Amino acid sequence: MLSLAALLLSTQLAASDVPYRETRLTYRNTVSALSLAPGADLTYNPYYAVTMAMKLAWWFDDVWFVRGAVDLTRELTWPDDTTYANEIWVSDSVLTAGAANFWTIPKAEIGLSADVEIVLPTSKASSSETMLLATGLNLGLDREFQVAEGLAVSYTFTPTKYWHRYTTSEIATPLIPDCASSPAGCAAFLSTGSRNVNFSLANDLSLDLTPVRWLVCSASVGTITGFLYPLTPSPVELSYQTGIDTGMRFVNYYKLTAMFKPMPAIAILVGTDTVNPQLRPDSTYESFLFNRYTTLFASLRLDFAGLMQQLHSGDRG
Repeated sequence: MLSLAALLLSTQLAASDVPYRETRLTYRNTVSALSLAPGADLTYNPYYAVTMAMKLAWWFDDVWFVRGAVDLTRELTWPDDTTYANEIWVSDSVLTAGAANFWTIPKAEIGLSADVEIVLPTSKASSSETMLLATGLNLGLDREFQVAEGLAVSYTFTPTKYWHRYTTSEIATPLIPDCASSPAGCAAFLSTGSRNVNFSLANDLSLDLTPVRWLVCSASVGTITGFLYPLTPSPVELSYQTGIDTGMRFVNYYKLTAMFKPMPAIAILVGTDTVNPQLRPDSTYESFLFNRYTTLFASLRLDFAGLMQQLHSGDRG
């Protein structure tokens, strides 16, 4: 039999060549930070949920790929936004096709990536917003450095257009604490007013450090600017004056993750996830990185490429 270190190295190299790499099944536990501080609010409202995230991927070569992803989530504490007991939330379904590192800028050694994204409104939140479809474009820059086992810095710019039946939502939905973990992101849960988001611009800066082969530490910070559908002009006979309408929504998000990879088929992820409006209700800025919207998560991920290569290596051993 191969040693664990040799098995880990050989199967990781082999798994990177199979077309279904990045096909994964993830079981995630999420708890809100305020659940650990009963006295933080006047009313104690803990949040604990489990999520099964499914991701299918197929690589035609080292550059071109297609992906599909959807999540199933159930809150185990007393829910605030379900319509019946023990309800399982289905996220929006995301289909992606694109090219990874299709060109490297000479001398700068910066890789360029691009993909198109189609979001299908399979969640109740998107249905309540009368969303028909969302289409996005992810444009990425990536630079790797020879630090420890590897250091990668990446930036992604994502413009997204939302297609709705109506410009206003049927209901006003709350901010779901762990929406950033879903493949569809948080767009479906940001209806804090009556108007829908017409299109959005997202900026994401990420850093991935691999100090040792079996550990990856990641940090990301980003902003989402949502542009609402315009208001209908008020009739001239109205006597009152309305306030200035910005027609925009501003959201910040932060994520810290440590991924442990004891074997190619299994990854254990722990970290924090924060998605918050830029301003508090009193118009002061929300705290950076950790605030009342912060969640803690622990996930167990099964990588099918690693599993198949590990089983194949075990048979050969």
